[in-house]
Amino acid sequence: MSELRDPASDRPDDRPPDARAPIDAGRTKEVDAVADAKSFDPATPTYDPRDHLEPRESRAEPAAQLPDRPTLVALGAKIRAESKDRFEPSDAEKLAAEVDRPAPAAEHRDPEQLHRFGNKSRAGPVRDRDLGIDSWDKLVGPYAPTSPADIVPGASTFIDPRHPDVGMNGPYHRLPVDFQPPEGSGLAIHRDGKDVSPDAPHKWGHRTIYATEAMTAAEFSERVAALPWEYADSIPRGRRGNDGNR
Repeated sequence: MSELRDPASDRPDDRPPDARAPIDAGRTKEVDAVADAKSFDPATPTYDPRDHLEPRESRAEPAAQLPDRPTLVALGAKIRAESKDRFEPSDAEKLAAEVDRPAPAAEHRDPEQLHRFGNKSRAGPVRDRDLGIDSWDKLVGPYAPTSPADIVPGASTFIDPRHPDVGMNGPYHRLPVDFQPPEGSGLAIHRDGKDVSPDAPHKWGHRTIYATEAMTAAEFSERVAALPWEYADSIPRGRRGNDGNR
C-alpha cells in the first residue's frame, strides 16, 4: 500500500483518515470569488470606493481658528468676574482674617533716657543755629521725619552724655527714662544718632526734640525748657568721654 502524502506540502499526511479528504480546488476558487465580490460590494459595511480609486491618506482636520488677543482678554475678564465669589473671600471672611491676624511684633529696644547739656540750674536753652533761624519770631515746624537719616531742626539730646563719641563736658540734665512728650505738647523725639543707623546725621546716641506743629521759635524753646528736666551730673572740663564718674 502506497504512503499517503499531503498534496499541499508533499509530506507524509499524518492526519486522521476522515480529515484526509482531497482538496477541491474548484470549490476553493469559488469561495475566494465570493469573498472578493463582497469586498467590492457597496452593501458591505467595510466597503470604501476610495480603496479602489486612489490610495487612502490620513488627512488631519484643519485647526480651529483661535480668537484674537482682545477677545481672549475679554473672555478672561468675564471668567474672573463670574468666578469672583468662588475664589475671592467674602467681606465676612476678610474681617475674620483681620481679627485672627497676629499683631506685628513691636520694635525691641532698651529703655532710653535723654540728657541735655546746660548749667547747674537748667538744661541749655535752644540755640537759634539749632533751628536755622535769624529771628525768634520765625515759625518752626511742623516736621514729620520717617527715617533716622532725616534731618530736622530742634533741641539736641543724648542718651549717654559720657559716651566717647559725644565729646562734650559740663553739667547736664536728664528726662525720665523712656520719656515721651505729652499729647498736645507739639513736641516729639527723633532718633537720629549713628547708633540707630549709619546713615543718621548725628553722633552716637543723639536724639532731637522737634516741633510737630507750627509755632514760633521762641515758643518752641519755651516748651522744651518746660519739660521735666532734672539735674543729673557734670563732666569736668578737660575730661570727655566715659570716665566712669557719673
